[in-house]
Amino acid sequence: MAISGKSRSAVFYGGVPQASELPAAVVVNAIPGDPNGLIPTEYLYHPIKIQLEKIWRFPALDRETDYVHFYIKPHTPEPEYPLPPIPLQGPLTQEKDFPVELSIGGNWLKISGSYDIRYEVDGPGGLEQSPHTRTFTIDWIAPGGSAPMLPATFVDPEIAEFGVTEEYLSTHPTIEVLIPTYFDRQPFDEVPIFLLSSEDANPFEAVYIHTFTSSTEPLKVPVPSSAFRTLQSGPRALRYTLRDRAGNQRLDYSGPTPVYIDLDPAPSGLKPLSIVAYDYDGRVDRGDARQGVTVHFGAYFDWKSTDDVVVSWNGIVLAREPVTGFPKTVAVDWATLIQKGYVQTHFPVQYFIYRAGSSDGVPSPIRYIDADFRVAGQDHEDAPAEYNRHLAKVEISGGGSDTPNHLDFNDVDKPVTARVVLFDDPKVGQWMDLYWGDVEEAVARYQVKAGDVAGAIVTFPLIEWSAIADHIANNPAFPVTYRTSNGVNEQLAPSQTVNINIVPPVKFPPPEFLHAENSWLHCQTSPPLWEGVHVRVNKHIAIQDKDELRLRWQGTLGFAGNRPIPETSEVFVEPWAPIDDTRGYHDFIVPYLPYVQPMKDNGGAMAEFSVWRKGVRVGSSQVRYVKIDRKFATSPPVYCGPGGPGPEGAVFK
Repeated sequence: MAISGKSRSAVFYGGVPQASELPAAVVVNAIPGDPNGLIPTEYLYHPIKIQLEKIWRFPALDRETDYVHFYIKPHTPEPEYPLPPIPLQGPLTQEKDFPVELSIGGNWLKISGSYDIRYEVDGPGGLEQSPHTRTFTIDWIAPGGSAPMLPATFVDPEIAEFGVTEEYLSTHPTIEVLIPTYFDRQPFDEVPIFLLSSEDANPFEAVYIHTFTSSTEPLKVPVPSSAFRTLQSGPRALRYTLRDRAGNQRLDYSGPTPVYIDLDPAPSGLKPLSIVAYDYDGRVDRGDARQGVTVHFGAYFDWKSTDDVVVSWNGIVLAREPVTGFPKTVAVDWATLIQKGYVQTHFPVQYFIYRAGSSDGVPSPIRYIDADFRVAGQDHEDAPAEYNRHLAKVEISGGGSDTPNHLDFNDVDKPVTARVVLFDDPKVGQWMDLYWGDVEEAVARYQVKAGDVAGAIVTFPLIEWSAIADHIANNPAFPVTYRTSNGVNEQLAPSQTVNINIVPPVKFPPPEFLHAENSWLHCQTSPPLWEGVHVRVNKHIAIQDKDELRLRWQGTLGFAGNRPIPETSEVFVEPWAPIDDTRGYHDFIVPYLPYVQPMKDNGGAMAEFSVWRKGVRVGSSQVRYVKIDRKFATSPPVYCGPGGPGPEGAVFK
């Protein structure tokens, strides 16, 4: 709440500090948890940052100015001294302006030591002092001062006597070295260790850095054994230097500690990975993923049968595998390929060779490659498979029948229309290619246009009949599908089944009643009726091997289809076999019971057949009629049958 100047004068008395609850200032870059508020030296080359967390009771209003006064007191007999005041323009509020970060500096930043800092605020609202101080420490002096650093010694005398051997490393994960004591030792001092090719070599990069968390623990540094594998066999050297928690590092190094290395040579001469999927067309895509993405490399120097390899693919570490021979191939699965996204550019791929007993791998040169796994349309759970069951089926209609997914002779020589529900998130430049049956080339392409939206029904360019005429035949389930494409990856939609029946059915000649005399079957017919009626289908140019013949039989009480007998109705189905093609006919034998026996007194039968190929009717025959009469004598009525003549006809015995 804003307070007027009149209200303030009733509360404050010029220049007299009032009781305050302001917290201590915060030294922003002091190491958290350090009891002395140590500031790393990297922050001391510029004014240090101080944060005030809470606003004072009567902050500056609009067009007013408060001044923050900081006071520094060294942890020495030297008195406290003020720093130049820092102005803060009003209006000030806790919500808008706090915590506020200020900077203080001066030549005192170059003087090592501990300091207390406090502050007070002076302004139109009066003078308010924080009752708290904050301690911080500045340290510009590296451990040990300028005293020479004596050489380290190996804790285990076996190292000094026999050197570093394969046998020793196999049982010792670390090799301890003892650092001589030094001046001004502090908690969290660090010891960088350097392994050198000779005593005269210049230390460049530490192989290990050890931190002593207290100033009283033994000065033993456990150097990882694997670090010694970076050295070639022969006489070598170890040096160290010192660095404190503030970051002050000695500019000199210890005296050399000689060490003899007697190890097998490390793997060398590693060549970059070969990535066939990328080397072929300059990118890794879904087509590559379907075939299986692999990386491989050839032989390198000093290979051992116990070596292992770890491949790093865009920072993803693959499982460790043994290197049992060359070329060594490592597979990269789909989950790894897409872990960093569906489009990845200029990312690193390399491998590391690990030797038994070593925790550090020898790296190969890095290759940088690109990958693109994006698709046109919605993705699916079976990726990277091309078939996507979530894509809509295309709808086909002819120019004559105009019936969905149906083509007949009315559509011949007329354009065919294909429509489909557009896939998700369509983008200009993507397209769909339509495929007709097993024709390899697309018969139509729909290009996504500006304004196209997912779920809209779009139409392919008309498909001219001439484009499909050589690839169309009667088929009740002809497949038509499409592929989506973004120019890199494709997806295959489920096939639409189109009922095609464009060839007019063949009109076959009627079947023959093989043993009928003048279209009459009777008691003297041979073979006799009770051995079955032979119905013959003759060879025809339109009948092919394995076509299905369907013979329809119907018995009647009269002739020429008059008064059909329901119990005698049947369709007999048999294939046209190669032997039928050789002899020129196929014979059906219609059983006597129950299909012939009821026709005993001037009865008859009718027969016709149809030919089917792969579920499609090729054509049908005309009907053939035959008279069937089993009357043997008229007075009294006697009928012939398998049991001989009798009044009731034949009954099997």
